[in-house]
Amino acid sequence: LIVWVVVELRKVDLAGSQSDLGLIPGGKVKLIHSSSIDLIDKFFRKDVLTLGLPETMNIKFFPQDSNHFVIGTDIGILTHGTRYGLIEPPVQYTSLHSKLRPSKVTAIDFSPFAVPAFLAGCTDGCIRLHTMSAEYPVMQWNDTTGGQPIIALQWSLTRPTLFFVLDAASSIHIWDLLQNDLQPIAKESITSDQVLSMSVFGEPEKKQ
Repeated sequence: LIVWVVVELRKVDLAGSQSDLGLIPGGKVKLIHSSSIDLIDKFFRKDVLTLGLPETMNIKFFPQDSNHFVIGTDIGILTHGTRYGLIEPPVQYTSLHSKLRPSKVTAIDFSPFAVPAFLAGCTDGCIRLHTMSAEYPVMQWNDTTGGQPIIALQWSLTRPTLFFVLDAASSIHIWDLLQNDLQPIAKESITSDQVLSMSVFGEPEKKQ
């Protein structure tokens, strides 16, 4: 994990810079390499490393405390890490199954409502709802996408129980846990083009 710091310059040199070779002439913003963290040695348990080095698929920072982050891997587990200081348990988040699953964690999204919880989506279509304080998910849904890999998922910015899931077949699954906590309440399939990403908009102060 490489941490960069964005710095805005007070003075602008139209001729560019001899030391900051990445700074364009007249540029006001530059990147400074702050630190590097070895994820394998620091945040993975020894029993996981006996299976081989896991691949880091994605990373997401806790919105209420940017010191904490969660890493998604290619062996179905998520690892809890910090940029500095001690790590509060649990160190890892696993599925409800006792053994490591072969699926990859392809999407992570934290709740934007000051709740220490996050969603994780996997290549086998599994969705997991985790809290930061427990290793196993409070809820887990298998095969809700018909086995299609999950490309992205995102929490609603206006309703705490609403979230959206995009699968590899370009279908968006809409969940509302207040209405149904077993399956999506709606599905929208897009057949004209392949959907590669999605983004949810909204104003948190407007509950719509």
